[in-house]
Amino acid sequence: MSREMARGVGQHLIDAHLIECATDLSSGVFKERGLFMLTPKGLHILERFITKNGIAADHLLRVFATQPICMKLLHLERRTQDDEILVTKNVFEVLFRRFVGRGPNVSRLSDDELLAQYHSRPHSKAAPLPPHEECDRTLGIIVRKLPAPAHDPKSGHEYHFTAMSAVDWLIDFTTIVGIEEAAEVLGQFVRYGYICLVADKGKIKEGNVVVTVRAGGAGGGAGAIMVSKTALPFDPLLFDVLCAEAPL
Repeated sequence: MSREMARGVGQHLIDAHLIECATDLSSGVFKERGLFMLTPKGLHILERFITKNGIAADHLLRVFATQPICMKLLHLERRTQDDEILVTKNVFEVLFRRFVGRGPNVSRLSDDELLAQYHSRPHSKAAPLPPHEECDRTLGIIVRKLPAPAHDPKSGHEYHFTAMSAVDWLIDFTTIVGIEEAAEVLGQFVRYGYICLVADKGKIKEGNVVVTVRAGGAGGGAGAIMVSKTALPFDPLLFDVLCAEAPL
């Protein structure tokens, strides 16, 4: 394997949230001189591989016992011919129900506080949460409950989340392997009518991911657009949970 190919593999592992930079958790770039560690998702994949193949790995037992492991990783079905995610309404209903959880995972924390909790690790713990406040992403995407506008109190736009927080959740808790694939899944959520765009205060810039979904799967509207900004961990692109069938 060439050096350039090895760097590409390392970047792919970062994009899939399997490893992360131990000294700069916000960095999404693989650096040759960086110090990296497995993420909770990476530990889940490793443990599953060891168990499935009957590999003796006693030297890793302490790691599995002391490091946080993603226990609820949703394994998505893929097509054998091209390894693309299988797009059917049944599959995406299951994924969406896991995405939104059994009830709205509402948070009153600020963006900075949410970001600090997201980057909290055993070696760099975030500040304690305020009383009666949770930040458990395993329960579903963290949303904000915003009041309806005064001119339209029955608009129904109650639970909002940003595009980048949705992308991060999908990569962290499913076998999605990158931001483009996560954006495509969210585009299908729009097409099936599960979520809708509420506000986009930003402009499309170089490096943004733009996904247009026009066909595939059963049901849903004819065409949808998903725009995901990669520059910021929390961007101004807001979505609203629409699906009445979801257990909200």
